Amino acid sequence: MAPLCLKAAEIERFLAEKSSWIEAHRQAALQNEERRQKFDLVFGDKVLVCGEEKTLMPEKQTFLDGNTLFVRNAPDIKAEIIKFYRGHLREIVTQLISVYAPKMNVNPAAVRITGAKGSWGSCSGKQTLSFSWRLCMAGSAAIEYVVVHELAHITEKNHQKRFWDIVSLYIDDIQKCKQQLKGLQQRLTSQNWE
Repeated sequence: MAPLCLKAAEIERFLAEKSSWIEAHRQAALQNEERRQKFDLVFGDKVLVCGEEKTLMPEKQTFLDGNTLFVRNAPDIKAEIIKFYRGHLREIVTQLISVYAPKMNVNPAAVRITGAKGSWGSCSGKQTLSFSWRLCMAGSAAIEYVVVHELAHITEKNHQKRFWDIVSLYIDDIQKCKQQLKGLQQRLTSQNWE
């Protein structure tokens, strides 16, 4: 939206100057949406589990073994993988909470694995920690960072200095973890996990 004080001629000039940039970004957005719509998974493809590529192979049940994610041969492979991600992430998060909660002198009321798309984790006012199953795709250090981040919110509900002081006591390279999560988020924008 243009400021009300701009004249139509100025707006037209600006649009003309930026037309190639606008068109390039419009085309990129269209291509990204086309990739999203075509995204599908078949056996032999690779998916991320804790930051590592795992090859999908059919099996009678879903489980991880080395570099292979065996998936129950069902009509909807993505749904089976999401079930695996939910369960696997719950195990990881539960283990990390059992390590960090006593050190941080906090006690979450409950832990939930959700389908959230807009955040990796959250901490409710009632101290319930929620984590998106998509976090299972992140590297181990990034998962650890998100768990510590949400545990720190039990004590500090904001992102002020005291909050970051708590997180930095347990996580050495916060910026590296944030970059890994940003990279994963960019990858997920071209994948349709619905």
